[in-house]
Amino acid sequence: MLALHGWLSGIYAMPPSLLIAMAMANLTYGLFSFSLAIRRVRPRALIVLLAVANATWAIACGVAALVLASTASMFGLAHLLIEGLLVGALAVFEWRWREQLLRAP
Repeated sequence: MLALHGWLSGIYAMPPSLLIAMAMANLTYGLFSFSLAIRRVRPRALIVLLAVANATWAIACGVAALVLASTASMFGLAHLLIEGLLVGALAVFEWRWREQLLRAP
């Protein structure tokens, strides 16, 4: 997304700066979640932070979809809504299974 933000901006009918921000958030999430995944023991606070961050991002995607509903293309709105649903589901699972996520199998 970061490399293609200019092209996607035209397809999504969304500002390039928003796509760059989304790409940076996704990269940050990926690095953070990977850093947790490779640990044998994961601090509870970091698992909670991950769940809260995902819930916050899901809400942000929904708000962005509402704000951009009149200008973004169907592809852009679909991306925001689907990403929001997927990340929201991750937040629910991470919260529900936070105790099991503390230790690697």
